[in-house]
Amino acid sequence: MGDTVSTLSRAHSARVNRRTIIRSAAWSVPVVSIVGVAAPAFACSPASNIAYSADLAIDSTVGTKDANGHTKGTFTLTICNNGSTTIPAGASYSVKLDALKAPGSPKGDQNILVAVGRHAGLSVSPETAVSLNPDGPTKAQTYVVTVATPLSSGACTAIVFAIDTATGVGATTLEMTAQLRDFGSNPCNVPAPGNQSMLTGRWGQGPTT
Repeated sequence: MGDTVSTLSRAHSARVNRRTIIRSAAWSVPVVSIVGVAAPAFACSPASNIAYSADLAIDSTVGTKDANGHTKGTFTLTICNNGSTTIPAGASYSVKLDALKAPGSPKGDQNILVAVGRHAGLSVSPETAVSLNPDGPTKAQTYVVTVATPLSSGACTAIVFAIDTATGVGATTLEMTAQLRDFGSNPCNVPAPGNQSMLTGRWGQGPTT
């Protein structure tokens, strides 16, 4: 009897061990999953590109303040659609104003106060006035100018900065650099041949195109 019980116990133990081993082996088999890389929702091709083109112009006016004889005026960036495709809302430019040293100025570097003026059809950030000086603390200011109203072929829009100096225009030089950021949110938007993507001009030195 004892031998029979012992034999049954060993047989049962063997079955349990085999089940345990099989279960353990099943759980230990690595799970391999194949993950595909999603294709882009849309790939641009030459046929699907939407080409936009613009002309830029920088101009200024210069006058004298009656109260103290200091120089005042405006500094203007104009954007014109010179292509056949409407420039969409969301197209944007960076506009940087730099206060530069004027060599040989007898009065040295002076502050220039810049305020955002008219900008119909455009939005601009920031809109706060800023005082610039080549010696600091603020030597330059960069604005993001965005088309808010689409520009049809041949249409123009402009942003005007009001300039007020602490002395004459020759004491500090103010330079504007406008550069294209993008033509809107469509990834297939591209510059057309003839697009003017950057322009630099100086305040008080006449039109730059």
